[in-house]
Amino acid sequence: MITPTTALITSTLNQISAGHFLALYTATPNAGGGGTEAVGYTRLAITFGTITAGSMTSTAELLFTGLASSNVTHYGIISAASGGTLKAFGALSSTAAIISGDQLKVPAGGVTVSFSGS
Repeated sequence: MITPTTALITSTLNQISAGHFLALYTATPNAGGGGTEAVGYTRLAITFGTITAGSMTSTAELLFTGLASSNVTHYGIISAASGGTLKAFGALSSTAAIISGDQLKVPAGGVTVSFSGS
């Protein structure tokens, strides 16, 4: 087993701590990009606080509008407002059943990115 050093963990998290966007998915993304991104909305810029003990948490509320009817199940952190590279992803704590015109709010502190050696 290779256990990353604290410096490597911090460096990796620093690469996504600023200048990235939160995307919403209706099918599970994967390390190769994959998944199905929700439609009808705009990705929003996401900011994170200080990296502590191998994790960082979002610092501002995000309000997504314009979503088409769908079941949003996952999120991704992507390097651009359109296109870009998927840097991190995860499952929502519960599926968000969207009816066209609904808004989806992600509270400040609602996204945590963690990296560990296990």
